[in-house]
Amino acid sequence: IGILGWEIKRRTEETQREISTMHEALRSRDRALNELQSAIFLSSIFVRDFLLDRRSFPLSQRQQLLDYRSSISRHLEELEKTVGPKEAHLLRDLKSEIETYWKTLNPVFNENSSERQSLGLAFLRTQVLPRRQAVFSLANEIRAFNEADFQREQERLRLNQQAFRRSLLRLIGGALGLGLMVACISVFRLAQLERRTTEQRTRTERAAHELRRL
Repeated sequence: IGILGWEIKRRTEETQREISTMHEALRSRDRALNELQSAIFLSSIFVRDFLLDRRSFPLSQRQQLLDYRSSISRHLEELEKTVGPKEAHLLRDLKSEIETYWKTLNPVFNENSSERQSLGLAFLRTQVLPRRQAVFSLANEIRAFNEADFQREQERLRLNQQAFRRSLLRLIGGALGLGLMVACISVFRLAQLERRTTEQRTRTERAAHELRRL
């Protein structure tokens, strides 16, 4: 019984650790994806504002765009540490699409002010926004894959727990059956011993009675 109790405790703690690890990995990936999408969105807002008012492009705004780019790179590194092999191709596609997105923004960083100011809203509609949407779509695809994978892992753990409970019930049933068999054998042996004792006592009394008759 003590061994069974220890095994139940061990398996329960192991399952809880796996669930906790899965939850933490999912939260970490979601956080990185959310921050990445936010940085992409804000960078596109900066570009839109520039295209609406192209009289100047302050150094502070240029630096802000570069900061967003650095932030996105950090979040990609975080994702690389947590995604599994099944998601690796999606992450590669995401990195490629983000790189293309930044290349699309190169004209905004152009030192030639006349070329930079020649950009119009058509540039935003035909270049920036489609690239931004492509990044968002891939990020959402990774998120959906993560959630589906999380559900599969939860189902796997649930099935493992069910299998463990069935094995445990069989083990308990076997232990109870063994205990019942030992009890029955013990009762049978005691009954045999009692019968032999009774027979021996009867023989002893009969012999004593015969001796008295002599």
